[in-house]
Amino acid sequence: MCRNYIPDVRAVRPCAGRNVESTVYGVTLDDLTKLDAIVASLSNLPYRPTVRVVFDPDTPASDYYAPLLRLHAVAYVMGEVMDSYYFPTDLTTYKARTQELVSKLNGTVDVWEIANEINGEWLRQHPAGSAATVNSEETQIGQMVLAANSIVKAAGGKTAITLYYNDDSKGNNCWEKPQDYWKTWPTSFLPASVLQATDYALFSYYPYQDCTGLSPSWNADFAALEKIFPNAKVGFGEIGTSSTSAPASVQQNLIKTYYPMVNTMTDPRFIGGFFWWNYVVWYRFAEHEEARLDEPNLRFATLSFLVLSLHRDGAMRSFTDNERDIVQTLHTHISEAWATNASDGLQRFQYDQHERDRAGAIVTANGILLFGDERFFRHLAERWPRPVDARLPEPLRLALVAEKTRHIEDTHGYRIMREGTIAYIYAHPRRAVDTLTARELQVAQKVASSLTHKEIARLFGVSPSTVRKQIVSIHERMGVRNNAKLAAQLGPGLSQ
Repeated sequence: MCRNYIPDVRAVRPCAGRNVESTVYGVTLDDLTKLDAIVASLSNLPYRPTVRVVFDPDTPASDYYAPLLRLHAVAYVMGEVMDSYYFPTDLTTYKARTQELVSKLNGTVDVWEIANEINGEWLRQHPAGSAATVNSEETQIGQMVLAANSIVKAAGGKTAITLYYNDDSKGNNCWEKPQDYWKTWPTSFLPASVLQATDYALFSYYPYQDCTGLSPSWNADFAALEKIFPNAKVGFGEIGTSSTSAPASVQQNLIKTYYPMVNTMTDPRFIGGFFWWNYVVWYRFAEHEEARLDEPNLRFATLSFLVLSLHRDGAMRSFTDNERDIVQTLHTHISEAWATNASDGLQRFQYDQHERDRAGAIVTANGILLFGDERFFRHLAERWPRPVDARLPEPLRLALVAEKTRHIEDTHGYRIMREGTIAYIYAHPRRAVDTLTARELQVAQKVASSLTHKEIARLFGVSPSTVRKQIVSIHERMGVRNNAKLAAQLGPGLSQ
C-alpha cells in the first residue's frame, strides 16, 4: 500500500503507476532543489494534486528517482520526457532519453508526457523554412513521438500529448506556418496508432504576452481535440504567463478563470489539468531603470535573487526587531549597488571590446542570466518565443558551457567572452565574418594583426601554403580583395 509522505526516503517504496483521478488539479515543477518545501506545500493542498515534473536533459534519470518517490507519496506524477524549450533535437537523442527515463523511473510516474507543445514552430531547426523543409522537419518530430509512445506503451504506461493552442478557429492565430495549427499538426505528422493510443490530449495556453488576441471557445475546441484523439481524456497541459513578473492581477485572473472550469465544463472527458507553470519559482526578472551614460532611455533588467544573511558569534539568541530591520534596509541598498555594478561592468566590456551597439548580458558559467540590457531580452523573446526565465536558450547555453567564443544562428550571431566565473554575451545581426570557421576566424585575426604567412603557419603548426589557401578562402567568404579590407571588415572588436 502506498503511504503518505515519509521524511526518510529510504522508507518509501515505489508504487506502480496509478490511475489519475477524473478531475486533475495540476502544477508544474521545473526545479526540485527545495524538495522539503515542495512536499510540505503539496501536502497542504485541499486535494491530491498532479505534479508535472520537467526533466532536465542534462540530469541523469537516476537522479530523479528519490525525489519522485517522495512526490509520488503526496501527489500523482506526470513526467515530461522533454520540454519544448530543449528542442530542436533528433530522433536518436529523444528515443534514448525516453528509454532511460521509463526504464529508471517507471513506477514513480503515472502519466508520461511524450510530446510537449509539439506543434510549436520553435521545435524545428528552421521555424520559417519552406513548406518542404517544414514538412520534413515536422515529420522527424512526429517520428520522435511515435518512438516515445512505443517505449511507454511497451512498459504498460499511459501517455499524454500537449499541443500549443495557437489558433481559435475564428481567423486569429499566432502560428508561424499553417502546419503548426493545433488541428493540423497531429493529423499530418502523427500516425493513427499514436492518435488512437493517446490517453490524455492537452492544450498549452499562454494568453498573456505570448499568443495574444485569441478568443477560445473551449467547448468546441475540446470537442475538436476529442475527434483527433478519439480515446483520450482532454484538458490543459500548461497554463500561465510567459513572464514571471506578469502583474499579479493577470495571474490571479487566469487562475480564477481556468481552475474552476472543472466545475463548469459538462464534457465528461474533460479532466482539468492546468499545470500552472510557475508553482515553484526561485527567481524573477525585475526591471532596474537608470540613466546610463549618454543613453538615458536604455533600460536594464536584472535578476532579483540576492540573499543577505546576518550571523552572530557566541551563544545562540534571537535577533531583535531592530536587527532584522537593519538586514531589510541593507538588502535594498546592496541590491541596488549590485545592479549598478553589473550595468557598469557590462558597459565597460561593451566599450573595451567595441561592442558599443550590441545587445548584451552577463551570465553565470552554466548559463543563468544575471543582468542584461533590455535589447538583449527583447531579442531573446523574438528569437525564442517561449519564455526563457533565468536561463539562456539551450543553443546559447551549450555554446557557453562548451567554452566557445561565438555561436551563429540563421539571422544572428553571438559573441561570448569569459571573465572569471561569469561571461559576457553580445548579440548582433549575422555578418559575413560569421560564415568563417573557428580556425578561419583565428587566421583572419592574425592577418588583421599584420602577421605574415610564415608567422601564422608557425603559430598554428601548418605550412605557409595552407595559410595562403585559407586566406584566399577567407577573402572569398568576406567579399574582400586584400588584407587591409579584411581588417576593416573584421572591425576593432574582432581584429584582436
